Amino acid sequence: MLKKQLSMSPQSLSPPRMAERVPVRTCVGCRQSRPQPTLVRFHLDERGHLCQHRNGAGRGAWLCSDTIGGCFEAAVERKAFARALRQTPDPASIRTLGQEWPNNTQE
Repeated sequence: MLKKQLSMSPQSLSPPRMAERVPVRTCVGCRQSRPQPTLVRFHLDERGHLCQHRNGAGRGAWLCSDTIGGCFEAAVERKAFARALRQTPDPASIRTLGQEWPNNTQE
């Protein structure tokens, strides 16, 4: 009796592909780890002003985008921006950015 050999292609021998990984960051206000696309990034510009920009140069601090007002206030209260950025931001720039978002924390 002849045994039939199974032909296996190189693709069938490779491990299954993993789903694309999404970077995870921690909100400096509420300390929750979340996928990067759900967060807003802040950085310091060359004058030491706090700026919101995803691609800014240097260290960044991340805040939840859906509860940004509450997380921003918590980060300011905890002095989390200075720790995350390893430099104290200009207080006037913090006040200016803080006025842009209402406290919309979800409970």
